[in-house]
Amino acid sequence: MPIYQDYARIYDRSGQLGFSKRMLNYIDQLLGVHSTQGNRMLDLACGTGTVAIGMALKGWQVQGIDGSAAMLQQAQAKSSSAEIKWSQQDMRRFTTAEPVDLATCLYDSLNYMLTDADLVSVFRQVYAALRPNGLFIFDMNTAWVMANRWDGTCFVTDNDEFTSIMQTHYDGRHQRTLVTVTCFERQEEHYTKSKEEHIEQAYPLAQVSSDLTCVGLTIEAVYDCFTMRPAQENNERVLWVARKPAVDDAYYL
Repeated sequence: MPIYQDYARIYDRSGQLGFSKRMLNYIDQLLGVHSTQGNRMLDLACGTGTVAIGMALKGWQVQGIDGSAAMLQQAQAKSSSAEIKWSQQDMRRFTTAEPVDLATCLYDSLNYMLTDADLVSVFRQVYAALRPNGLFIFDMNTAWVMANRWDGTCFVTDNDEFTSIMQTHYDGRHQRTLVTVTCFERQEEHYTKSKEEHIEQAYPLAQVSSDLTCVGLTIEAVYDCFTMRPAQENNERVLWVARKPAVDDAYYL
């Protein structure tokens, strides 16, 4: 069964919504330092659309792309007050209706790329989607947080509507985490059970930066996420800000 299928129904209610709301404020802070000229935006791996909708309400013309039809269905149901172009596509091979000035890929979505070739494919597609001087903002979980916070840990959310249980196992040899999500959702007088397995891959910061440079993007900053401090390998989450060179600069590369 594809991931984010049954889980999509309770995704926002299970506490995941808080990250996206926090990220909206952080993006404002980042754009105050790393400027963009236009107002066209791509939210890649947009999930249930919280960031895409929030940015649209701030005046951005947003395209939201995700691989999960169930997550996009939740996004569409939430977006009646915002005009957004939703599209179900694989993030390694996506295309956009028109070039964008800002691309985001948030909430460790890129950790779902399990090989470096997959990661580079996403970066290459983002480069193609950006206008010259366009900005790319994304975050990733680190190997440190997987080893120290996600190894043998169990996270439980329990209320009258559902119970979700997230069990984690870290493979230190491959720097990869398996997260098993088991949900019991109330349906009138009964509960339905669903189970999904999510795998996230950690990458050294230098490798991610090298991949960005390889496809032609220029790195402007690498932050300890939700701060403006330079990133370290022992941060829990790291955020990159990269830019597609302006036309004149690209000519001399």
